[in-house]
Amino acid sequence: MAEQPKNLTIPLKLDAFVFNRSVCNGNEDDAKIAPITQPNYTFLQLNDTLIQPDILDHVDLHNAIPAESNPRLMDLGQGTVRSNRVGVYLHWILPRFYRSGAAASPSGAPGHTQRRQQKGLRASGAENPANDYSAPEFPALPNRWVEIRTLYPNDPTTAPKGAEIDPVEAWVIESDRLRSIDDEALSNADLQVDISPYITSNKESIGNINLKKQAEAFIGYKQRANQWSEDPSKARVDLTAVSSSNQLFVDYQPHCSNVFSTVDTFACKINGTDSHLTQAVASYYVIGWHSEAADGPFGKMDPSSHLTRRGRMDALSMAMKGEKELPEEIKKWLGSEDPAQILCHGAMYDVEWNASTLPPKVPANDASQTLTDSMSVAVGTTPIDSLLAYIESHKTEGLEQDLRLIAPLLRAQDEGVDAHRAATDEVLNWNFARESGGQYWLFQSPDDKPAVKPSDTEAAYLEQLNRAQRMLDGTSRQILQLQWQLFSYWWQLASSPEASPPPMPVEALTNRINKLIGLAQTLQTFIDSLSRDTSKFSRLPQSGVLREFSQPRDPTLLVAGISAGWPDDYLDRLEVRLDTQLVGATPSFNVSPFCIDRLPQPLQKTAQALVEEFVALRVGEVTPPKYHYVPLYHDHGKHGLATDPLRDQWGKTQPWAPLFLEWQADYFHIPWKDWDLVQEQKGQLDPHWRFGITPGTDLAKEQIKDIRSLSGRILLLPQPSFSLQAAIDQLFNSIDPEVLKKYLPTKEQRDNVLYNTYKLPFLSAPLDGFTDHLLTLSHGTHIKPNARYPGEGVQPMVDAYKGPFHYNELKLIGIHSEMTPYASLVRFTAEQALMTTAVSLDDPSPVPFKPVTHGQFRFKKLNIIDKFVFLPDGTFYREVRIASPTAPQHTSTSAKWLPFNPPATSPDTGQLDQLLNKLADPDQTYLLAFLDMANKSLESSSSVPSAYATFMNSLVGRPLALVNAGWSLELATDAKSNQSTLDPRPPKLGLLGGQDIYQFPVKLGDENRASDGLVGYFKTKSRLKAGDELDLSKIFTYYTGNNPTGPLEEISTTNFPDFQAFWLKPDSYIERGNDAQQGAQEFFRDWNCAFQVFGMIIDPFVPVTAYSSMLPMNNLRLPPWTWQKAFEKMTAFFHMGPTIVSDDVQQYYHSDKALSADYKLYPPSSDQTIEGSAVGIPSLQSASWAWLQPFINATSDNPQYMALGLGKVDSKPKYQKGPYTAIEGYLQLKAPIIRPEDAASGSAGPG
Repeated sequence: MAEQPKNLTIPLKLDAFVFNRSVCNGNEDDAKIAPITQPNYTFLQLNDTLIQPDILDHVDLHNAIPAESNPRLMDLGQGTVRSNRVGVYLHWILPRFYRSGAAASPSGAPGHTQRRQQKGLRASGAENPANDYSAPEFPALPNRWVEIRTLYPNDPTTAPKGAEIDPVEAWVIESDRLRSIDDEALSNADLQVDISPYITSNKESIGNINLKKQAEAFIGYKQRANQWSEDPSKARVDLTAVSSSNQLFVDYQPHCSNVFSTVDTFACKINGTDSHLTQAVASYYVIGWHSEAADGPFGKMDPSSHLTRRGRMDALSMAMKGEKELPEEIKKWLGSEDPAQILCHGAMYDVEWNASTLPPKVPANDASQTLTDSMSVAVGTTPIDSLLAYIESHKTEGLEQDLRLIAPLLRAQDEGVDAHRAATDEVLNWNFARESGGQYWLFQSPDDKPAVKPSDTEAAYLEQLNRAQRMLDGTSRQILQLQWQLFSYWWQLASSPEASPPPMPVEALTNRINKLIGLAQTLQTFIDSLSRDTSKFSRLPQSGVLREFSQPRDPTLLVAGISAGWPDDYLDRLEVRLDTQLVGATPSFNVSPFCIDRLPQPLQKTAQALVEEFVALRVGEVTPPKYHYVPLYHDHGKHGLATDPLRDQWGKTQPWAPLFLEWQADYFHIPWKDWDLVQEQKGQLDPHWRFGITPGTDLAKEQIKDIRSLSGRILLLPQPSFSLQAAIDQLFNSIDPEVLKKYLPTKEQRDNVLYNTYKLPFLSAPLDGFTDHLLTLSHGTHIKPNARYPGEGVQPMVDAYKGPFHYNELKLIGIHSEMTPYASLVRFTAEQALMTTAVSLDDPSPVPFKPVTHGQFRFKKLNIIDKFVFLPDGTFYREVRIASPTAPQHTSTSAKWLPFNPPATSPDTGQLDQLLNKLADPDQTYLLAFLDMANKSLESSSSVPSAYATFMNSLVGRPLALVNAGWSLELATDAKSNQSTLDPRPPKLGLLGGQDIYQFPVKLGDENRASDGLVGYFKTKSRLKAGDELDLSKIFTYYTGNNPTGPLEEISTTNFPDFQAFWLKPDSYIERGNDAQQGAQEFFRDWNCAFQVFGMIIDPFVPVTAYSSMLPMNNLRLPPWTWQKAFEKMTAFFHMGPTIVSDDVQQYYHSDKALSADYKLYPPSSDQTIEGSAVGIPSLQSASWAWLQPFINATSDNPQYMALGLGKVDSKPKYQKGPYTAIEGYLQLKAPIIRPEDAASGSAGPG
């Protein structure tokens, strides 16, 4: 019978770093060994002399070389080498599933229970709605490790000879063991190597958190395995990937000593005296487990959930090795719902230790020399944009050259547009950070059915819903901003060095927040009630999502020539094995020195199998039997070559794993007057618009003195490294191969890009915090007044009570304390370091606070640390035509509504009348210019919808629409304010209020894009009058031709409309004495009044686009149902005549045949054409057309019309006898421009 599997083995990537004096020496261009910089938890104390916005300082390289001055190697006080730090440092990378947490909003808690159970987390307790699960919960990490080292004491590679050292040694590491600086055992400990600083609040109640002891708490413990035993009496911490509050903790070796890393000093005895090997070749193995089996990823399996082990593996993104061919016993294991245990394991073979020489290969030195020699740094808006910017600015060959050739396609795909052309600006949605724009309510129609117009009553209720929703969204955003403002007051108070800080309006702000919360609850109750009220709506409205608020992301930095440090398959499903799938050892050997007996008994057999596999793979290549597999990382990697070392072989190579990047830059604030919206073009890309220095401006003459020094830290996560390869894969899968060949002609080039792009070395990450620094805000890990635990919500800390801040005030802050204000902790100049008072408000020097970023920057420091976007019913209104030069001028325009009587309910046509009057001007200059503009616009127009193009486009041409369109520039919340108490001056140019405020130019439409529908636009008059709002004297258009005439003015940077930002204060509408609904009505009114409105002549089928560069492109499009409904009633309609016909028309007027204003000639059942009538006009299909003949009306001055048929007449002259008849009337196509059946089938949709 086959052996039954029991435990699951999970692979780890183990790295080994050699540290000695030679590594610390080197040339100026070589990589530096940085002194250890640990998180300083002393900064978490509520003491103005200690509190800081970040617990981690930048790495200081000033004393990195020579080795004698490096405090990481040397005891500078004694002038001796720290022998306990010299050796091989091991660090293991935790699998991705240990870094994945789970959280839920209150409304999502019930469904979230299942997701937590799938991942092995505790249930969300949805039966208790009072619980708060918005704080993410992470799985427990393995907290016991056995480190095993093997070497050959008598081998020539081991020195000195005769050293007493065991061939196999093992140590146990307790990752979760809590240590105090007062412990006697730590009296001689190296606090930077033997233990790791940690925050201990995660097991304590809120009231017992001792902030003063945070700098005195450490974790980590290491002991020889043969002397170790489990001691349950020792203090422990709950160890997760985030519980240290240090983002670098699990991956940065100096921050997790004896937790997830350790050092092997090769301690030995020589002639009975303690010493250290100077040379050896060692192999290392690490095995990890959970001291409590229930804490493991398979330790909790809820029987009621019926979740199988396979289901748990899927939830944790694991895959079983040999998944396609599994024996029955493994299938049975996967189908079980019982708990199971795991063992983590990782190996590194043949690490060459030499106490005096540099490892043969040091990739970090190569990276450093590449960076210093070529300065291969680029900055862009996205990672791909940064990469392309680098390629375009350097003379590249091979793969980089091929990527340059397909840059237009990559850039277009990166921006989310059609891969066949880059028909968009650089400024698109991917370049912007987003925040919810709120909701709106609408009546949703099925996709296969036309829209149903709501009744007037339903429309009124829907408007009430949207008014309330608009105010609710604004209120909710404002609450969040004010909660952070309350935190900023607390931070200013906690960090103020003054004994009696100036009073702050804490009580007034608290009252305001509470009133806004009450207003939001009232509005939400009203919305919930009305939106579900079936007595108000025949069909209930649905909620939709409004366009998001956006702001430009921080710049993205790219460093070329430096490889990423993460395994290339780290984001893939993790390949795991069961203990029956391991590679066995032959022949057998004594495993007792490996101290397997120190593991829990249920894991010992599996651990022994792992050790046997470790030894077998160390000796040489192994061919596993069927159903057995070598572990992950005992391979060449996802993209490695067969000639590359295996990933668990040291390969004479020092590891290089960039983990984070620290930068410092000088920001030069260039005056706003020197900026403009300018056009740029790159290669084959279409021109795009972005803010740039106004052409002709010489910045060298500006002598800019407004300079800020900024700095930050960037984590180098796996995702940016893989985004280019993902874009390449998507591009090759989506683009037409023939199009791709135009850019990469040969198959060799295409294969090179497809399969080798991953090898292109580069690091990419956003400069997080760049913009926030200019807003006087700091990023970093800092003390917060509230503690937050999964399931328990936010709880104020008693030690955080200060001045007017007590439980209620701190509770109101909630979780809105991620960024800290500068307050008095950040000083902008060296002079301020000596100041005791704030800068005077009338100081003429530049103000540090920048509400809008418009400048340039240069890097001062870039350290890479490893590990390490008409009449709607179709009724004909009036015509304007070009008259013959000899004709009376008044004949160029008709009377209104002819050939019909005015409709019963006449629409508001005042603005249309004004335009038609201009077009009917006797000198025809306006009309000729207008037609010239319209004709030129057709040259760059896009295709029309199929229902229109089928039978009308060639006959009547392309329709245009006169519409009102409005844009506004709304802030999500009140404008940011200066958060520095040392320099509290407001900016000279602001966003809201005051005399000097920013004006942002916006470009409307684009003649280079067929997908843009703007033909021309009018601005509004300074004094508005109903029906006469537009200034028709000028038409702003791109289609002026070479000789602009009359009213046409070409759109250019000199006449772009300017926009000012606005923001509405929600609570001010209630302070006026209104109730919530009245306030919402006034709020909605003022919101609409903020629009800058333009009269536009547009193509109704495509959107009009606004380009601002500072925000994503904004499209306005006529809803399809607006023109579909109009075109269903609109027919081709021509004024015709006088024309001569040989036969007279119908001689008698039949009052019962007179056409009413709402007559119909289609469908055939409604056709009112007089039977037997025939007006002979050649070259027309008589059945499709009708002749509208005017007759004298006995009761009115206006004629009446009858519909007559057309006779079949060819174009050949017949020379019939007279008399002939001269007629004048209208030709009408009976069928509408878009027939209802076409619209219903979907063929009338926008192209």
